[in-house]
Amino acid sequence: MTVQRITIQGIPYDVSSIRRSDARIGTRFQARNGASRLALRAVITTYTLALHGIPWSMVSNLRALTTSTSPLTLIDEHGGTATVQLLDDLCESESTVLSADNQTILYDVTLTLTEVL
Repeated sequence: MTVQRITIQGIPYDVSSIRRSDARIGTRFQARNGASRLALRAVITTYTLALHGIPWSMVSNLRALTTSTSPLTLIDEHGGTATVQLLDDLCESESTVLSADNQTILYDVTLTLTEVL
């Protein structure tokens, strides 16, 4: 499994996968000649981060981010910086397996962050 290092609010996380989806923000209209046009305002990116096999302490850190109403700083695996927020989709977690010592429960977490303008 490939692990990629990202940083959210200065805290490093090793994520199993990063899925990006771009959305164009703008107003569609029809020109006088009948052509369809888009007055493009911006392109925003939504990041879906998957973390597998993490301890509860890291889950707690990620869940704490869901209470923040202010923008967060994300540094992706390439060193690029984005200002993001948790909007509708919060942090989802589920217990997955016991660790090798059979006493620590590990979790899978999915976190969705949306770029803000």
